[in-house]
Amino acid sequence: MAADDIIPSRFVATKEALSDLIGNLDGYNASIITFSGIPFIYVPFSTDTNAILQKRNTTNLGDFPPTEDFVGTAIGDALLLGISNLDKIRGQDPEYPGIIILITDGDSNKGYDPIEVLGLIQKKKVPVFTLGVGESDYLIGFDKRASPVKTSINIQLLQEISKQT
Repeated sequence: MAADDIIPSRFVATKEALSDLIGNLDGYNASIITFSGIPFIYVPFSTDTNAILQKRNTTNLGDFPPTEDFVGTAIGDALLLGISNLDKIRGQDPEYPGIIILITDGDSNKGYDPIEVLGLIQKKKVPVFTLGVGESDYLIGFDKRASPVKTSINIQLLQEISKQT
């Protein structure tokens, strides 16, 4: 999310997209799950969109330090946590409406395979809308062996997730 392949960065673009989405959810329960190598509930379900937006406004990349836990992208794990989180609010009413909006570059390289998780999501009848952030092949630096490190975006995976749900 620190990559600046889009101006000013993926992180800022994601925050702006969240503002637009959450700003239109007044009266609906919404939650934010952040993820890299490990997903976690950053903002629990709430109908208070102002509180959610305030949390989003105070969020910065320093909240997600580059530790071993915050390396990689675990899209499948994030989707599973999203379903689990939604199940808690649904309670005994499986028809309680819910959606997942996945904002990512689609480069899943850690945790559960997102395609394998789709069966459970289909069973729960939860649509997943995806929003791809970033560009492919933008040079962001070099690794320890002086090999180029480039950004990527997996549009095919994001389209498949949305299509199957």
